[in-house]
Amino acid sequence: MRIKFLKVSVIIFLVLNFLSFNTVHAGDCKPSTGNPSLIQNLNLLGDCAAYDTSSPENKFLNTIGLVVNVFLSLLGIIFIILIIYAGYNWMTAAGDKAKVDKGKTMIWESIIGLLIVLGAFAIWKFVLYNFIS
Repeated sequence: MRIKFLKVSVIIFLVLNFLSFNTVHAGDCKPSTGNPSLIQNLNLLGDCAAYDTSSPENKFLNTIGLVVNVFLSLLGIIFIILIIYAGYNWMTAAGDKAKVDKGKTMIWESIIGLLIVLGAFAIWKFVLYNFIS
């Protein structure tokens, strides 16, 4: 049962991760005139994908921001999986008080964890925009 849950969780994670990627269509970009270099083509592609390619001095902060955003996205996916698992435990308790209490406790702990993650995200954005940028 545990291995089946793990397999289903990984499949759901991969599907959600695949669906969340931003796509850039080649028709949306205007080609460079002349003989552009590889860097110019990559900057053009970045501009079409709405990335900021104009400020190379903030590459370190952009990398940190990307890592934080990916980490917080993963925590959001983990929250959803925990809520589904807790709801499944609660619904299949069949009158077992211990399983019902375990499901309720897991839901409340997941919500508290989500609030902590959202608080960390708010603090990160506040520090990033007010003190670092």
